[in-house]
Amino acid sequence: MKYLRSLQSWVTALPEKALRLLEDARSALLREWVVLILGTALAAVMAHSVDKAHWVTGSTIITTALFLGWLFGTLLAYSRFSGLFAILATGLLSVTITGNLVGEVATSLFTWLKSPFWPAVENLHLRLVAFWLRVSGWVASLQQGDSIRDTGLFDLLFGILAWWTLAWLAWWALRKHQALVGLLPAAFLMAVNFHLSRQPRFSLAVGLGIALLLVACSAYSKRRADWVRREVDYPEDVALDWSGWAVLAALLVTSFTLLTPYVGTREGLQVLSEMLEKSRSRMSQRAEQAFGGVNPPTAPEGKGAGGTPYVQPPDLADLGNPPPTGNTTVFWVGLDDPAPLPEELVQGSASLDAAPKHYWRSQIFTAYNGRGWESAPPGEVLVGPPLPEEVPVDLTVPGRYRLTQTFEMEARHTGVLFSVNQPISVSPDTLLRSLSGQDSHLVEGYGQSYQVVSLATHVTIAELTAAGTDYPPEITAAYLQLPAELPGRVTRLAHEIAAGAPTPYQAATRIQDYLRANYDYDLTISAAPPNRDAVDIFLFDEPRGFCSQYASAMVVLLRSVGVPARVVAGYAMGDYDFNRGMYRVPVSAAHAWVEVYFPGYDWVEFEPTAAFNPIVYPAGQTALPELAEQPGETVAQPGRLSSAWLWLLLPLLLIAGAAGILYWNGFLCLRKLDTAHQTAVLYNRVRRRLVQGGLVGPASQTPSEYLEAVTLHLSSYPRLEQLVEETTRLYCQAEYSPRPPAPAEVRNAQRNWRLSFFDWARWILTS
Repeated sequence: MKYLRSLQSWVTALPEKALRLLEDARSALLREWVVLILGTALAAVMAHSVDKAHWVTGSTIITTALFLGWLFGTLLAYSRFSGLFAILATGLLSVTITGNLVGEVATSLFTWLKSPFWPAVENLHLRLVAFWLRVSGWVASLQQGDSIRDTGLFDLLFGILAWWTLAWLAWWALRKHQALVGLLPAAFLMAVNFHLSRQPRFSLAVGLGIALLLVACSAYSKRRADWVRREVDYPEDVALDWSGWAVLAALLVTSFTLLTPYVGTREGLQVLSEMLEKSRSRMSQRAEQAFGGVNPPTAPEGKGAGGTPYVQPPDLADLGNPPPTGNTTVFWVGLDDPAPLPEELVQGSASLDAAPKHYWRSQIFTAYNGRGWESAPPGEVLVGPPLPEEVPVDLTVPGRYRLTQTFEMEARHTGVLFSVNQPISVSPDTLLRSLSGQDSHLVEGYGQSYQVVSLATHVTIAELTAAGTDYPPEITAAYLQLPAELPGRVTRLAHEIAAGAPTPYQAATRIQDYLRANYDYDLTISAAPPNRDAVDIFLFDEPRGFCSQYASAMVVLLRSVGVPARVVAGYAMGDYDFNRGMYRVPVSAAHAWVEVYFPGYDWVEFEPTAAFNPIVYPAGQTALPELAEQPGETVAQPGRLSSAWLWLLLPLLLIAGAAGILYWNGFLCLRKLDTAHQTAVLYNRVRRRLVQGGLVGPASQTPSEYLEAVTLHLSSYPRLEQLVEETTRLYCQAEYSPRPPAPAEVRNAQRNWRLSFFDWARWILTS
């Protein structure tokens, strides 16, 4: 009952405590709002300068770290925490949050709330594994003396530095009221950035002016706090005089900074330029090894736009070549499938994707060489029977149905034509060509219109789950190939994602969903540097790309776990034209996707690219795993949960272990002292806990006077009040009596010290 009453009184006092906290915050803002505004403005100037340098194109991690460092530094400055705690908190937060920004490990709270719990835990685990493998790659490259093309290392290190710089400034400007000391790291960071990026001096002059105003305002705040503490009377308008002279000095410094280049001598400028050029060259050479992938700080160039009016599927020979863009029509396709319903009729309905989804395939790739793909070797030309009814098709083929397509080409082409999945017959003047040693077919011809009959995919998840792994030798020989130089972390990530997947279908779905959830679609990425694997860069160094990267990554990951897969290219389905009754396929529909081999069902399409809707297969009638109920979501298996929980609990275990070691070392050190010294150490610990709650006593105050002053504040916390009384009595006995405290009394006080922790924590939260 006593604890219930304490809890009830604590809950009842919450509104009053909240109002008190708001009032304290309002008072702090009224006292130092100018310092807060100037510090925020300086952070904005620094962020603008870093952004204009273009160290890493498209990255905002360093500028984000600047603002977060200022924000958390401000909160720590206004807290009651000690400087040591502030250092530890800044180090932990800067490394954790900046690392999360670089590795994109933890998703937003909103994403967590709207996602099922176990898939969210599984995805977090895989992101942690991928980031750990990425960091391991940095370490290995540094040890081997290789150039690191991954800009994530630069973002991580300089993001942490930026965080510390602004947190340091906030602490010294707001807690210590010594902005000059706080500005030293910020001034160094700005000077290096301006020196290396050769930016105009205007931003530097503005930053210097703001810094000078910040120093003046911080000095005035410190002087005024000293006057208030010593009860010295001072005129209220002294702030106006102080600020006026500060603004004048800031204007003079800013003007001098802007005019200096115009008043210097030519000889002096020449010598200074040569000195700076030499230092810039030396620094550039030293930084090249660690930050080889960082762009030199130059202004961004404009990009051209436009598409091409001819057939141009994605270039898979080099994964750095983006697919073409544009709205020009490449071809039209008519199907004997039922037409899709108009979008306005199915909006909000689950039947939106009722019409089958098809891709128009023209290329099949087999061998991966680290930079791109090599086309499957061509085989013989097949001459099929005429279209359409005379085609002898076995309609009992599992997972397939006969689909007739009519193509009308609008753009020029080179003889490579299109079809759905497995074409089995074509119209006159059009050819079928088989792949060497396989039964896959491609369509060729130079006509502008033609017809194709294909065995289109019509499988269920139940069928794919039960397909097994009895792969033909020609399939494994061609579609499990991987280069010998493939980085080991790619294979480790593949096994981590697919671990515990009971079937190849579930492994493929996990890999597909992992890529769709964790990598951004971006057409602006650059080609992989020489001697680097393109898939490795996409998975770890630069987690963004377009269909070529997504499809290549999925195939390489599947092959790494023994599942035959291949990259194919052509065009996505396009948009249905209800007036013409055909699908219009524009230039921008050029696409690459994945086909996975399932025994008995041949090649089945998968869509790993995040910018395209996934291909959803019906569940079927067989009892299925939970995965079939929510397509596109990863469901953690029991074997995976233990591993995921390990990654989640490992940081907590490390923190708990460190705390336990520190506590045990302190306990052992305390036990080695005599009772008088043990009492003194214990009393000092109690006093430090009270100081953290705001009960600070002057140096001239005796222990008994301090006890009398704090007793009133601790009346609602009997265990804590008893501890203070007991340790004060023992301390006075140890210091002023010839008879030291008995060991039993000291042990009892130490036990009460441990038992009073929750009372102290409750008091801290409500004080």
